[in-house]
Amino acid sequence: MSALTRRPLSQIKSPWIPWTSSKPKPPQSEQPTRNNTTIRVRGVPPEARASEVLDLVLSGPIFHVHEEATPQPKRKRNVDITFYTPQAATAFLEEVTRHQPVMFYNRTLEFVRIVGKLPPALQLWHSRTIRTVLDRKKNLTAELLRERLKPYEPLDRLTIAKGSGLVDEAFVSFLSTRTAPSVIEDLRKAGFTAQFARDRSRTAGLTREQALKRQSHRVVLSGFPAETTLPELTHRIRGGPLHDIQFRPDDGVAYVRFLYHQHAAAFYNEALYRGRVLRGRRLSAMFDPNSWSFPDSTMQNVRNGATRCLNFRAQSPPSPELVERECISYGPLEQIQSGPNSTNAVFTNILDAIRAFVALSKSPTLSELGVEIKFGEDPCAIPLLSEIKAAKSVHKEVEELLRPK
Repeated sequence: MSALTRRPLSQIKSPWIPWTSSKPKPPQSEQPTRNNTTIRVRGVPPEARASEVLDLVLSGPIFHVHEEATPQPKRKRNVDITFYTPQAATAFLEEVTRHQPVMFYNRTLEFVRIVGKLPPALQLWHSRTIRTVLDRKKNLTAELLRERLKPYEPLDRLTIAKGSGLVDEAFVSFLSTRTAPSVIEDLRKAGFTAQFARDRSRTAGLTREQALKRQSHRVVLSGFPAETTLPELTHRIRGGPLHDIQFRPDDGVAYVRFLYHQHAAAFYNEALYRGRVLRGRRLSAMFDPNSWSFPDSTMQNVRNGATRCLNFRAQSPPSPELVERECISYGPLEQIQSGPNSTNAVFTNILDAIRAFVALSKSPTLSELGVEIKFGEDPCAIPLLSEIKAAKSVHKEVEELLRPK
């Protein structure tokens, strides 16, 4: 009889368990190969712009964006976003998957990885975003820039950053990196200084990262029409009380500072992934890292009940005109709200509301009318829809647990 040969267990193949020397490979569509850098966004509603879809992208750089033609006006379409690297495509896909459902104009978007166009090798200067300077002393105006950009439409985004004096900056993002070199050459011929800038999607991701690290309180909103009013805009802001809001309709931008970082972060996510629509357009949201903590005295006033809203209550409530006259000298007002038993004055800044409360509590005019002044609830403190749904879900689970078996 021959001697028995001992073999390691790893070399013994079981007839019931398939033996493999490596982990199973993912499907071809999920392998991060070089030509697998395209994410297809399905179900984009016809009224949505490509720039609104690209607001969702917080990684990059992007090589090319392709919009599917829609011969039927009410038909949904696909938008294909091709990145330079599979890592950037994966980061985008993981981000939107983590925040599902992603809503656009009350419709749910789907995101899948596909095999798209092979992007060229990434170069340091490759970008679909360029920077130029608007110098009104040289007649290099925003109107002239827009005229020069018409042959290259549709654009992704044109943003003008107001500077001091007569000089502003303009950042232009295109749907393809291949467009940018031609535009730079054309603008330089027209007298503009023009150069490549960091891809706006990559910039948005880095900005959010810094805002979270610094515990920022500020969200920047843009994309609303010039005729938008401040009450219209604040009606779309939810999730927590505000410290202040700076509204600049001529520039198409609003700076919103929440009292608490967690409320700012929650509202930013809600605006980005669920959407806030104003006058038929989806607002663009950016989490701004340029914020700071508030003084202890301010936060102590908040803990004692201070808000941006003052409530004027009396047996015969004061008229909105009287309340506005009494309050306007202490700071800008967002709105005056009248009710059956009281009138509310909402300031744009909580510090102005606190100063008004201290002074008007001693007002002889209001005292003679028997008016009692208290802080009211900030209109923006209404919970977000996602928070309401989460609370209802928890309430339902508790009811199920308490129900007799």
